Amino acid sequence: MRCKATDGGEGDEGQNYVWHETKVAALYETEQVTSSRKPGETEIRAKDIEYYADMSDAQHFARLVWLKAYERGGSHAAEVILLGDGAPWIWLRLGLIFPQAIQILGWHHAEDDVIQVAQAVFGPGTQAGAVWLKIAPLQPGRPAPPQASGAVQVVVAPAGQLSGGRNQAG
Repeated sequence: MRCKATDGGEGDEGQNYVWHETKVAALYETEQVTSSRKPGETEIRAKDIEYYADMSDAQHFARLVWLKAYERGGSHAAEVILLGDGAPWIWLRLGLIFPQAIQILGWHHAEDDVIQVAQAVFGPGTQAGAVWLKIAPLQPGRPAPPQASGAVQVVVAPAGQLSGGRNQAG
C-alpha cells in the first residue's frame, strides 16, 4: 500500500509580502505490525516516509508528487490512497494523476464540515444546531469512530436528512 498525504498552508515571500500556499506531501508505504498497545492485535504503520514541500503552483506541485511517487513504484502499487484537506486542487489534480486512488478527507477537516452543516441548517449558535452536533455521527472534538474510516455516508446521509430540519427548527 502506498499513501500520499497532501495539505497546504499560506506563507510570506520575504519583503514583497506576496502570499503563496505552501504545499506539502508525504509519500510512504504501510505495513501491518503487531500492536504494542493491544497484545494479539495488529495495526498499520507508515514506513519509508518522504516529505516534499514547495511554494510552486498546484499544477507543478502535482507533477512533483507524481514524479516522486513514480520513482517509488507508485504506478505499480496495489493500492494508492490520497489523504487530503478537501482543497479542490488536491482532488482535481492528484485525482487525475492517480485515478485509481482511494480519496480520504482528513478527520479534522471533516469535523469542520460537520460544524458548517449544523450552522447552515440550524443557524450559527442555535440550540438546535448544538443538539444536532451532540448526536451527529462525526462529533467535533472527539476521535474518529472506527466506522468513519473511508465512509462518506457518515457525513453525507445525515446532512441530506437535515434538509427538512430547517423548517422544523424554526
